[in-house]
Amino acid sequence: MKEKIKSFSWKDILNLRLEIFGFCAIWIVLFHLYSNIGISDFPGSSVLSLVIAVGNCSVDIFLFLSVIGLYHSMSKNSVRTFYKNRVVRVMIPFVLVAIPFFIWFDFFFAHDGVGQFLLNFSTLNYWLSPDYPVWYVSFILFAYTLFPLLYKADVKTKHITTIGLIALAVITEYVLMINETSLYGYAERAFSRIPVFLVGLLVAKCILSDKGVKLWHVISCAVIGIVCFAVLSFVPIHIMINRYLCGIMGICIIVVYGFFRKCIPIGFISKALTWLGAISFEIYIVHVFMLRVIKHSQWWDHIPYIAVWYMIVLAATVAISKLVSAVSALIKLKRTPANGKK
Repeated sequence: MKEKIKSFSWKDILNLRLEIFGFCAIWIVLFHLYSNIGISDFPGSSVLSLVIAVGNCSVDIFLFLSVIGLYHSMSKNSVRTFYKNRVVRVMIPFVLVAIPFFIWFDFFFAHDGVGQFLLNFSTLNYWLSPDYPVWYVSFILFAYTLFPLLYKADVKTKHITTIGLIALAVITEYVLMINETSLYGYAERAFSRIPVFLVGLLVAKCILSDKGVKLWHVISCAVIGIVCFAVLSFVPIHIMINRYLCGIMGICIIVVYGFFRKCIPIGFISKALTWLGAISFEIYIVHVFMLRVIKHSQWWDHIPYIAVWYMIVLAATVAISKLVSAVSALIKLKRTPANGKK
């Protein structure tokens, strides 16, 4: 055990990225189910609800770890290759899921027509409407587009630019918030995630360098994470502070989970989470659209037991996500000839 603690490094955390993604994918599904229907059917629901209720911090974990991958990609590839890889990874699954949903919603349910369909499908409607379903896709497309510039500026200025942008992001969000702008009302979920995205850029080089993690780092993260959880669970705070605390808690969870996994193997659970992590993006978009269909179709009351809905949505989400992932892989394979050249 002592040897494992001494050899624990940031690279160990990075190697667990898919496993952590898998855990967070399930956590965010549970969070959205809880937000829609509660959790009263479950034993010990009062304790369980506290954990599930902060599941939105899994988005911060996704973003933070994703930036590490983006940093690694930019350090190894050209900007063109970077963009191609990102577009293929995000847009193929999104198109496969979004087209059927928005055709149903805009032409048959809401009857909004072609213009609204194009706004929704392009994700531009997130910045114009408070009820856009997949805000995360809109945000990461924007963030990925800017990332090569952010990466080059961070490297050239030795983090000064990134630190300045974090401060600017916080100040800008505060100004938008106190002035009660409609843009802040629509897009605060994205604005409040900019700092954790940039913090990921700030520490990416350190994590990729395989530096050791000290025990006091882990203990500090555990304490800070517990404090953040307590405040989020029991103290009424403004949504802006709530989001920032979720980001801090998310980073702490990553470190503590990495340490836990370095010391304790979890066998099949690890393999299951890694498998889920490989389709975590698909799980996100599939379950969000699925919940919208259920909500708009008013199906919640058709099954009286909340626990049954949890099982149905989780099982259906994973099954459809795996199908979307398989179809996406086939499309990618057809796009790339055997020799790897186009």
